[in-house]
Amino acid sequence: MIDEVVKGDSLDIRCDQGESIVGWTIRAEIWDGVGNVIEKGNTAAGGNDAQIEITDELNGIFIVHIGKGETLGFDDIANVEVEGEVMGKKYTILKDAISFQPKRIDWTTPSEHPL
Repeated sequence: MIDEVVKGDSLDIRCDQGESIVGWTIRAEIWDGVGNVIEKGNTAAGGNDAQIEITDELNGIFIVHIGKGETLGFDDIANVEVEGEVMGKKYTILKDAISFQPKRIDWTTPSEHPL
């Protein structure tokens, strides 16, 4: 389980396939039990590097980027699945759960510190 993720914060999920992913279509989905869904893809899947960034294509390393605020309305437990597709075959790269914590800081303007 991916623990201690704060709802609404940015989240980067690093995946290491351990082999070349040249020409792979990569998709990621995060969903919870109350209907929230986030879908991401690399450029081959119609997404872009801001969604799934390939950092080492020959060794199969990439990062799924979840932006600030995207998980704000999520339930306390969500699921994540990342799949790759190449030459007509699909592979599950990651399947896990995420434990979300409530947002702790709602930052506006810092209060003045008394001297």
